[in-house]
Amino acid sequence: PVTSPAPAPATTPAPAPPVAIAPPVAPAPPVAVSPPPQPIAPVGPGSLDAVASIASISVDGPLPDSEVQSAVTRVLGTFRDCYRGAAKQAGKTPPLKIKITFAIDEGRAAQSLRVSGDTLGVGSCVKDAASKLRTRVAPDVGTAGVSVVVKFTPVGA
Repeated sequence: PVTSPAPAPATTPAPAPPVAIAPPVAPAPPVAVSPPPQPIAPVGPGSLDAVASIASISVDGPLPDSEVQSAVTRVLGTFRDCYRGAAKQAGKTPPLKIKITFAIDEGRAAQSLRVSGDTLGVGSCVKDAASKLRTRVAPDVGTAGVSVVVKFTPVGA
């Protein structure tokens, strides 16, 4: 008898190891991200200083506007000192416009002074400083009525 070689045993592949299936993961709830805080501007009195300038001049009478402008320009530094004192007293540095009205007579001096629009406390000081105003020339005849608006612009604003 002829013997044939025995057939090779059939190999069955080994079963794959079981794979653990994780339960589905719920997405994380959204996290509210707040914007970074805005820097807070320092709230303080400011520089307590402002530059005084002439915003407008109106002269009613026989005297050139330029003559009054020259006289007022000479006292702007004193007006600034008035502002500094009032700002320090009030603890704030606001922009400010005041109106000064007066008459210039034959003596070239400011008379009948009035200050309006003062919200800081510069009025009496400005009135005192303006009382020293003198023009270089007198009105041709009579008196000249003057209205000057002085603007105070805070320094460092």
